[in-house]
Amino acid sequence: MAQSPPQTNTGKAIPPADSYRLTLFDPDSGSWSELPPLPWMNRGLPCGYDDDKNALRSSLAYDVAKDEWLPLPDMSMERDECKVVFQHEKFHVIGGNRTETLAQFERSVEAFDVASW
Repeated sequence: MAQSPPQTNTGKAIPPADSYRLTLFDPDSGSWSELPPLPWMNRGLPCGYDDDKNALRSSLAYDVAKDEWLPLPDMSMERDECKVVFQHEKFHVIGGNRTETLAQFERSVEAFDVASW
């Protein structure tokens, strides 16, 4: 079954994912809104790569109250194609691969404590 693309609060269709724009869903109002543009593109949040295909240690977080992107502390190692879970006030980064070991996924997890940031 075909579905209409999600709409922003202004009624505009949310752009396709390959345009590197992100949206925020507000469960209280049931509406979507477009987030401000990323200050730099890391080809994936939180894990990604640069223009030379080097995995990154850096990442960004979106502060809803301030309506802005903020840099997170660097991860302990570079990661591309990782998974992320937010649980118990911590941002858990799971797996991913490093630049020198592409296609060999790490069996490691690191957690960022939001309260200490």
